[in-house]
Amino acid sequence: MTVSDGSYRTMVKWPDALPMNCQSDQAKPMNGAYGLWMGYFYVPKGTKTIGFFGGEHGEIRDSEDRPQFWLNGKQPNFYSVAVPEGQDGKVWKARYVRGSLRLLTVPPVFPRTPGELLLPKEFVEKDAK
Repeated sequence: MTVSDGSYRTMVKWPDALPMNCQSDQAKPMNGAYGLWMGYFYVPKGTKTIGFFGGEHGEIRDSEDRPQFWLNGKQPNFYSVAVPEGQDGKVWKARYVRGSLRLLTVPPVFPRTPGELLLPKEFVEKDAK
């Protein structure tokens, strides 16, 4: 679903039982006008580095909720985070983010909760091997 309201701040009420994932990559970035938000993302098995574009405010936290990168005060730019041993094949969190955060080297979707995560088929098949 795409909402295009001409920046009139339309509010969409999403049923809690229906999974929601927000896509955000270089080709299709999320709306940069978001206030503070939090979302989860999956780091596939074998991933050594998470590449992303973002800045201004927020933090990237690993699957054990440990901070791995702070965006606070950084200009929007390309950044990367090394994936610690044992933290691949797990769900990480983007927290207190302001504006758009674009995932470049991991599936570019942010669900509201880890249980809502919907992944492209190719990532699921690859990690199952």
